[in-house]
Amino acid sequence: MDANVHLLTSRIRQVAREASNEEELRYGVSRVLEEVVSELGIRGKFEKATAFLDSGRKKKGRIDALYGAL
Repeated sequence: MDANVHLLTSRIRQVAREASNEEELRYGVSRVLEEVVSELGIRGKFEKATAFLDSGRKKKGRIDALYGAL
């Protein structure tokens, strides 16, 4: 298990070195985690889509994707 953790952290560090912004980092780490989850046989989603109200209109998406609403 320790070797797998070291490999995982190594891959995440590599993604961090190559990313030029937060979105690239988030996407790269997400891809690494998706591979790990798949290898472990875990099924599901990392992010939960949510319905929420914005100015009286119902919207869907990740709750942190609505800028300036917090």
